[in-house]
Amino acid sequence: GISFLRKHHWRDYYDLSLSLFGAASKCTLVAGDVVTLKLLSEQILKFAKSFDDKLNSIYNTVTALAYASQIPESVNMSISVLSELGEELQESCTDAELKFHIEKTKVLLQGFTDQELIEYKILEDPSKMMAMKLFSRLQLSFQMIK
Repeated sequence: GISFLRKHHWRDYYDLSLSLFGAASKCTLVAGDVVTLKLLSEQILKFAKSFDDKLNSIYNTVTALAYASQIPESVNMSISVLSELGEELQESCTDAELKFHIEKTKVLLQGFTDQELIEYKILEDPSKMMAMKLFSRLQLSFQMIK
């Protein structure tokens, strides 16, 4: 589809261009074609009208870096993007702090039945959804480091 786009397609057909480049970016990630992924991502980052429009491309790049065993780069990019999304990470966490937060979460969840949790409002904020994906990617990257 990208080959059929005309000159100035980012200006004249922005939504179509973003969709096609985003889909191609995801395909190249799955195919393991890091070089083409980088080229597609550069285009998206250059022409995207908003930070939100860049997020999927950034996520694909973070994932490609992790797959290429460039874990520090993947982690740093994830932390940077999370910061731009308003999500900050602690530098370190003691076992006691971790246990405290786990217990606090358990207490918060005690008031819910399984059915209430299943029916709980689904997260719809695209920025928060991307933050969750990046947190998940970070967790996987940290496991690879161990």
